[in-house]
Amino acid sequence: MKEQYQASIGSADEEASKIIEEARNRAAAEYEKVLAQARADAARKMEEADRTIALEREKAMNDLKAGVAGLAMTAAAKLISEQSAPDGDRNLYNRFLAESGEGND
Repeated sequence: MKEQYQASIGSADEEASKIIEEARNRAAAEYEKVLAQARADAARKMEEADRTIALEREKAMNDLKAGVAGLAMTAAAKLISEQSAPDGDRNLYNRFLAESGEGND
C-alpha cells in the first residue's frame, strides 16, 4: 500500500511538473505574441506620426508661401498706387533731388 501511495505521489509530482512546464511555455508564447503586437502597434503609430508631420510641414510651407505672396502683392499694389498718383512722380523727383541734389547746389 505504501508503495502504491508513493507511486501515486510520484505520478502526481510528474503530472504537476508537466502542467507547470506547459503553463510556463504557454505564458512565454503569449508574452512573445503580446510583445510582437506591441512592436507592430508602435511601428504603425510611428509611421502615422511621420505622415502627420510631413503633412503639417507641407501645410505650413504652403501657408508661408501664401503669406509671402500676399505681402508681395500688397507691396506691389502700394508701389503702383504711389507711382500712379498725380503727385507720385513729382514726389519721387523731389525726393531724388532732396537726397542727391543738395550737395550739388
